[in-house]
Amino acid sequence: DLDLTTESGQSSLNKRVRAAVKRVCSPTGKSSSELHAWNRCKRESLAGAYAQMEVAIARAGVSRTGIAANMAIGAYPTGKR
Repeated sequence: DLDLTTESGQSSLNKRVRAAVKRVCSPTGKSSSELHAWNRCKRESLAGAYAQMEVAIARAGVSRTGIAANMAIGAYPTGKR
C-alpha cells in the first residue's frame, strides 16, 4: 500500500518500522543488563529492517538519499517506548 518511489512512501515505511520496533523491543526493567538488552534489541531490529527496506526501495527503482539521514540506527529516540 506504499509507493516506495516517493519520499513520502519511504518516510511512511520508516515510521511503520520504528513503531514495530517499539512494540517488539520494549524495556523489561531498569537494571543495566535489561537496558543493555533493550538497546541491543532496538539496534539489531532496526539494522535488519533497514537492510530489508533498502532492498524493497531498490526494487522500486529509487534512491534513498532523501531520507538516508533519518534512517541512521543511532537516530532511534532514546528513552521512548
